[in-house]
Amino acid sequence: MSKFLRMALLAALGVLTITTAASAVVPDPALSTCSLTSCYVLAPSGDSVITVTVKDQFGVAMNAASVVADFSGCAPAVYLCLSQEAGFIRTATTLTGTTNASGQLTIKIHGGGGCAGNFRVVASGVTLCSAQQVVSPDLNENGSIGLPDVVIFTRDQSSGNLAADLNCSGSVGLPDAVLLARWQSIHPTDPHCP
Repeated sequence: MSKFLRMALLAALGVLTITTAASAVVPDPALSTCSLTSCYVLAPSGDSVITVTVKDQFGVAMNAASVVADFSGCAPAVYLCLSQEAGFIRTATTLTGTTNASGQLTIKIHGGGGCAGNFRVVASGVTLCSAQQVVSPDLNENGSIGLPDVVIFTRDQSSGNLAADLNCSGSVGLPDAVLLARWQSIHPTDPHCP
């Protein structure tokens, strides 16, 4: 093999190595942001919005990163409405969207049910944030908020069942009843949850 051919092959190998290293960009949870707190309120109306900004290990916003709201740690206690916001793909336990050019995605999840399990937001396979509790004003898990939910709420309030802790305070009381009444009056049904 000639010296020129050997140098050309080494240069090509070097370019391939640099290209491979550059394509190994992954989300960095420390540099990314996620508005999910340790307790998430899931409602048929999709009132609790989660906003994420996905950045890589170099602090650069990741365009078109796949972001998954993953409720598999809460299955089957949580349901996702059959219809979701435009641009999202739904499975039984996940909702997937992609970030814009600024690395941002706003997730508005329509669903109900609750659990003391792990709900995660994952970007390109990397967990950005998680909630240890999911609660819902749709206490009977039928896709709407009505009188049956009020009956269940009253029962849960008297027993201290934290499934009715709609403000995630650690107890069930008057503030939770006010929230339930608000959801019932504003969003008794939702077109996403027929």
